[in-house]
Amino acid sequence: MDNEALLAALLEKLRKLPKGEVTTTTRLMKALGCTDRNAFETIDVHMALLEAAKREGLHLEYTVDDDVITGLPQNIPFTVKRPRRRWA
Repeated sequence: MDNEALLAALLEKLRKLPKGEVTTTTRLMKALGCTDRNAFETIDVHMALLEAAKREGLHLEYTVDDDVITGLPQNIPFTVKRPRRRWA
């Protein structure tokens, strides 16, 4: 799967996540069967996903405590915050 197709599929997964579900970029990639990327490539995918989600109005809220040492950014758990609907 090329990067553009992967990013589109990841965004679709983010849109469909149930409210409050905790996941990581790595988990989403595995769910899509994408296990052929090394750690550096996965970081690039993660950073692109952050930007694409922001453009879509989605905010990835990390669920890690301040005192916890974490590893690679694509393995940090997050929930998706969707924009609130504004009533006209």
